[in-house]
Amino acid sequence: MNTLFLVGAGLLVITFAYALLTVGHRAKDLPPGPPTVPLLGNLVQIPLKGAHFMFTRWAQKYGEIYTLKIGSATACVLTSPRLVKQLLDKKSAIYASRPVSYVANLISCGDHILLMQYGDQWRATRKLLHGCLREGVVEKEYDALQEAEANQMIYDYLLNPDDHMKHPKRFSNSVTMSIVWGIRSPTSKEAHMERLYSLMEIWSRVMETGATPPVDIFPFLHYIPQSLFTNWRSRATHVQREMNGLYADFLTDLRTRRAASGSRGSLMDQVLDQVESEKPPPGLETSDHALWFLGGTLTEGGSDTSASILTAF
Repeated sequence: MNTLFLVGAGLLVITFAYALLTVGHRAKDLPPGPPTVPLLGNLVQIPLKGAHFMFTRWAQKYGEIYTLKIGSATACVLTSPRLVKQLLDKKSAIYASRPVSYVANLISCGDHILLMQYGDQWRATRKLLHGCLREGVVEKEYDALQEAEANQMIYDYLLNPDDHMKHPKRFSNSVTMSIVWGIRSPTSKEAHMERLYSLMEIWSRVMETGATPPVDIFPFLHYIPQSLFTNWRSRATHVQREMNGLYADFLTDLRTRRAASGSRGSLMDQVLDQVESEKPPPGLETSDHALWFLGGTLTEGGSDTSASILTAF
């Protein structure tokens, strides 16, 4: 009995010593990065808020590509547009997938295009969007739309200069809503627009680095009371409810309008035409939840990116 106990204790000591010497340490063949601590790596150095500021300081010190150790996992940080294009564009077959995220899957059930795993559904979705948004279609169908919305934005600046921060949001959201769902946002007070930007705010907060515990790397954190980590699971579930509610309303309104007056040729009209004809693209998921997120994710991206660029410059 004593022998078995000693053997077991010895194995535990060896295992712990091995973990202490290896887990959290950066291998010599990896790009450089900030010093690590045993087991945790750089986890304790990543701030819970404003992590991007720390990432910028590290980039200034370690270069345009550096690594962070988060437990046994390695995160590679790219801070150069050249490297991003080289790896994510020219070598997309290797780097097209996304790391598994428990929080992202809790919110979107794997249907958010931005966080979707590389596979049949991702390829089918990309093929569909590429066909609807290719250069020839954009020039033929959407240039006049963008010009009309830009004219209204200029008029809005002249009419209501005090609301100058809202006008780019209305512009980008109206263009996106027209393309994706076939409806405009004539004012910045449209209910769907206010709901969308409110959703993107809480969505970005919960997905910010450091905003939730690293449960993908340390699974035991699932069993720690969430109150010790700013109620992260409740916040993620709240985002899920808001996201599902808004995107479901988009799809319901589209179906109601189609039943009353037919298709307007929007992107989601085209998708529903294929789904209802029972000839969807091979590999495309056509459940209501997947359709919510197909249109909803495009609405997010189109409404946020253009507005941010216009506001910044």
